[in-house]
Amino acid sequence: YENQWTMAILPKNPAADGHLLVIPKQHVTSILACDEEIWMQVTKTAKKVATDCVKSGNFEGINFLSAHGAAAQQSVNHLHIHLIPRKEGDGINAWPDFHDSKK
Repeated sequence: YENQWTMAILPKNPAADGHLLVIPKQHVTSILACDEEIWMQVTKTAKKVATDCVKSGNFEGINFLSAHGAAAQQSVNHLHIHLIPRKEGDGINAWPDFHDSKK
């Protein structure tokens, strides 16, 4: 998917079937450096693509994941949102276990 502001693309190493990245066309490092209009357009595209993916791909849900800044483990210096379509019992654990994290 592509519009004047954003693109939804396949990642180099997908985490799951249907995994997509939503990115702004304008270079922005993260939400911390992003103006409201760009963020609104990115999230609007993410919602559209996620909805289409769940409906057309027979998925039951979707993870909407993004890291912003080195301390949050952002590995690519360009704003991006991971959309990971999910099915019940798919075996994917997309959430860290904060209970066992070191403080």
